[in-house]
Amino acid sequence: MNKKAKWSVCIGAAALLAAIAMEVCLFKADPRYAWAAFALEFVAAAAAVLFLASASGRLKWAAVFPLAASLVCAVWNIVFLAPVKGANFTEVIHAAGGGQYLNSYELAREYAAGREYMEIDFAFTADGALVCSHLFEYGGYSMQNKPTFEQFQNINFPGGVKGASAAQVMDLLHEFPDLRIVFDTKEENSLPVINELLRLAEAADIDLYSRMIVQLYSAEDLKALDGVPFREYWFTNYKANYSRRQIERYFGGDERVTTIVLSERNWVRKAYAGGVRGKKIAVHTVNDLRLAEFYARRGADFVYCDYGF
Repeated sequence: MNKKAKWSVCIGAAALLAAIAMEVCLFKADPRYAWAAFALEFVAAAAAVLFLASASGRLKWAAVFPLAASLVCAVWNIVFLAPVKGANFTEVIHAAGGGQYLNSYELAREYAAGREYMEIDFAFTADGALVCSHLFEYGGYSMQNKPTFEQFQNINFPGGVKGASAAQVMDLLHEFPDLRIVFDTKEENSLPVINELLRLAEAADIDLYSRMIVQLYSAEDLKALDGVPFREYWFTNYKANYSRRQIERYFGGDERVTTIVLSERNWVRKAYAGGVRGKKIAVHTVNDLRLAEFYARRGADFVYCDYGF
């Protein structure tokens, strides 16, 4: 093997190994690693071509696999990185804003101004009151050790804010007539939570069917709510982890399910090649504007964020 062939082997192998590392980072950390992976795959392919030109005899065949692998991965990344629309997206304020799953009424009022969508987590207290909480993370409580409503009201959250009750969400909807709530809950059965919200909304003279978007967590959830006339549902995939084919099978034919909500890792696996046919895509949770725009250019319509941009 001549010197040029040896150098091409070293460069190509190093580039290919580095490209594999970048592909792993793409799936595990940040999809923008695809740019680095693509560049390294290009170098690996060039080194393989150089080896083919400089090696002799059967040694040439040693370059076929790395060349093919580099080209296939590079084409995949070209498709992955190709923008399909502009960088515009709609914010969905996550857990009523402020990060840390606070679901605070004070922060909700602050973030609601000028925004159309706000996701809020709901849960029942130990004595059956409906409040805004993710997993009762604060005050030494949990979903297995829930506070009473009075105890919940006395919890001091980070930043000196207080947790919100579901009744205060109705006040929020009155104050901001353009605001829509994206419903989330970690209760095992979401139907009692939704029924209590509907009761509160009726008492407050709010049309919750048009003001709240119900997040579904499985195909069974949609069946369970079939007789409840909500105008819009979003399917969020963090529990069921359906494949794209399953998502299309379960929700593709139902116009009420308008949006598929994916975690960043889910988005890389399921949405990069055109998304889910006929549905909008939401990605959560992203607090980097440039990363949010990266998702938007590649098909995301909504981006969940803790603080807004």
